[in-house]
Amino acid sequence: MKALIPIACVIVLMAGCLQRTCAQQVASGATNDALQNIFVKQHAFSQYCPLEKAYLHFDKPYYITGETVYFKVYATLGNNFLPDTLSRTIHVEMLDTDGNPLHTQQLELQYGCARGTIEIPSNYEPGVYKIRAYTHWMRNFSESPLFEKMITIYSAIAIPVKWEVHTVTTEAEEAREGLIRILSGLLDVGD
Repeated sequence: MKALIPIACVIVLMAGCLQRTCAQQVASGATNDALQNIFVKQHAFSQYCPLEKAYLHFDKPYYITGETVYFKVYATLGNNFLPDTLSRTIHVEMLDTDGNPLHTQQLELQYGCARGTIEIPSNYEPGVYKIRAYTHWMRNFSESPLFEKMITIYSAIAIPVKWEVHTVTTEAEEAREGLIRILSGLLDVGD
């Protein structure tokens, strides 16, 4: 989180400089065809090569060996975050700390959504694992559109537990048992 603060500051400063430069050009009456050309080309590129993004929603943040990871995939297309209609499949991988795939699967996207599960075998070592999701279209660009999330896996501890049951009697129960003994004693006298 702290690493994002300097990046955010740089972006804000760049946006402020760009805004001030544009404002100065408008105030002076000069139009910058180059700047307008950049915006037009960026818009044309986003129309020609739309950017896909994926997000996985998990059922919980940590797991125990032997459990199942349940997740839902949301894939969006373009800057408007509309459901992805470009790709039909999404790849989901679980990677170890060295980046080696432990589990891979392909899910069919329907209107930009899919559901999936990952079984965590009981022989996995406890630690932090990476879940990665991408479409083939995303791999044409940099690594940034790929979805990545770290999950923690703990081991199930099998400790034998010795249970001891102690009964606690209340005063009411003791009074009731005493009354039963008295009554049973009176009934036995008559025999």
